[in-house]
Amino acid sequence: MNIKAALKYRLYESKKSVIIFYLAVAALILLISTTIITIKTTEGKTNSLEIATIVFLFILGLNSFRETFRFFMQNGISRKAIISSQIMCSLILCLAMSLIDNIILVIGKNLLTFGGRLDFIGMLELMYGPQNSAVAAFPVSFLFCFSIYSMVSALGFLITTLYYRMNKGQKIAVSVGVPAALLFVLPAMDKYIFRFAISNVFAKVIRFAFEAPANAVVSGIVLSAAFYGFSWLLARKAVIKD
Repeated sequence: MNIKAALKYRLYESKKSVIIFYLAVAALILLISTTIITIKTTEGKTNSLEIATIVFLFILGLNSFRETFRFFMQNGISRKAIISSQIMCSLILCLAMSLIDNIILVIGKNLLTFGGRLDFIGMLELMYGPQNSAVAAFPVSFLFCFSIYSMVSALGFLITTLYYRMNKGQKIAVSVGVPAALLFVLPAMDKYIFRFAISNVFAKVIRFAFEAPANAVVSGIVLSAAFYGFSWLLARKAVIKD
């Protein structure tokens, strides 16, 4: 089995989940539309439907290593091919879902307004406000969604690869220690020792990375590459576990 076959396998395994996800999205839109039509005084908004896609892709990334790694290794697939097929599968899914989500957004904004009683607001508009040109908004929103989708998918894959390499004690330590450090230890140190220097630097980095759609696109792509790079470092010496 080569990279092409591994990619086909990953896409086949993901297809059912993607179809179910969009059936759920369609059902939700149908429910909202029916409610708007039935109760004529009702007004509604669908704020950033893309967030649901982000959660879906993150969870999909979290479930993309253990079973496929065992299956591929047992069939003689190299670790390089395993990571390469995951990256290609993720890019294809993120491209497709970015396109679908933006098509849904365009349809919603133009055909499902019900006289202004239903408003579709995309993630780009929610974060940066309405774009000056409706024509330019589609490609910008598409690239923005693609970069964010790729980033969260890669992050999910990195986390599951990291946990795969850990023993039980390490998993417990990371699962408890990291949240505790982020929620309690780091804020306390930032306040009492560093006089909010850490939070100020963090805020500046986030502001620079996401202050404009173009910055967000570049940041998402760079972080995706970094996450997959770390995943490769973790996977290259991984062994099959029961």
